[in-house]
Amino acid sequence: MPYQASRRAKSSISPFVLVAIAVVIAIPVVVIAIAVNMSGEIESRADGDEYPAWSPDGLRIALASDDTGDWDIFTQRPDGGVRTNLTNTPEIDETRPVWSPDGTIIAFLGAASNGTDIYTMRPDGTDRKNLTNQPGSYLDLTWSPDGSKIAFASSRDIPRDDWTPVPGSSMQGPPVDIRPAELYVMNADGTGVQRLTNNDKADLNPSWSPDGTQLAFQSNRDGDYEIFVMNADGSEQKQLTSNNRVDSDPAWSPDGAWIAFSSNRAQTEFEEHTGASGQVFSIFLMRPDGSEQQNRSASIIRNDGAPRWSPDGRFILFDSRTQGRLAGVEGFNEITVITGAGLNSLRTPLTPSDQSTDPDLFTSGAWAPDSRRIAYVSRESKLGHIRVMEIALPGQAQAVR
Repeated sequence: MPYQASRRAKSSISPFVLVAIAVVIAIPVVVIAIAVNMSGEIESRADGDEYPAWSPDGLRIALASDDTGDWDIFTQRPDGGVRTNLTNTPEIDETRPVWSPDGTIIAFLGAASNGTDIYTMRPDGTDRKNLTNQPGSYLDLTWSPDGSKIAFASSRDIPRDDWTPVPGSSMQGPPVDIRPAELYVMNADGTGVQRLTNNDKADLNPSWSPDGTQLAFQSNRDGDYEIFVMNADGSEQKQLTSNNRVDSDPAWSPDGAWIAFSSNRAQTEFEEHTGASGQVFSIFLMRPDGSEQQNRSASIIRNDGAPRWSPDGRFILFDSRTQGRLAGVEGFNEITVITGAGLNSLRTPLTPSDQSTDPDLFTSGAWAPDSRRIAYVSRESKLGHIRVMEIALPGQAQAVR
């Protein structure tokens, strides 16, 4: 993905089919059926909406949209209705809203002609603050569980003359070049900025442990992306994965027992079955010490990435896209039951996959706090708009609107 937001740039994440894995730790095997109810739609009125984010109380969705001709942050009820423009600053493109755990603050990125900064504001758009005041490249904002700190990736302290692209890789296709980046943490008011990593590579995607004492992240400091973990102050950095493939997008489970991540280490299976090379990513799980690494989505014809745990820890939502060269293979939308290591998984698509249409169709799924609704970006009309779907679990009544 491009590291710095560009003026009027659309989402740089290639959209995929949204998929969920139902995770059941107990034995005997319990299979959880998933039913989908399209319960609401938030329509775009311009070029596109991106980055849906639920408020902690589940009553509002923050999103970025260029309804006004430049990117602004809006809020809207999950069932639609009038949206509210919180930023309305033509000279700055605001994107990637992230709610604080208590719902009192929204952090976001603001990109101007001289670079990007991290901002915060109240949910009504008031009390706007520039937390960084050091224009540069910023990415991957994430609140600590107690809301006292914000972790992020940035090249802010790397001289622009040293912004030589370093080899990266993307699950969306061939290797890409990205700028070096380090990880930082700061207080919620922007004070106490602390640099956590220090190398000439790319450290990205910080993920807080539920107790707030550690951060998992990805780094290509050994030549390809691996998953690392460190204390929240940057000490005791430990490499959890080690292979010659790409491990990325770490996501800590709500109970702290697992880290989910995306990896193309199973790419050799794709090559064995098809005789062709490709970027085939699957969703893996491992313990926070790196043990018990296991492939949970187990596909040789799909790219699975960006895992997001449901707040109750029962599901993993992720983006999935069939390899273009395998378009037309039958059965790739079927439900698959995967068992092993005490984890029982049911894989099912939550959105349709039609390879005859634009593959950039569905992306950016975000869980509601109740773990029963998902907001995501749909481009079925070629323009990005936010939809909300509801997932019905056994014993739960499916809401009707």
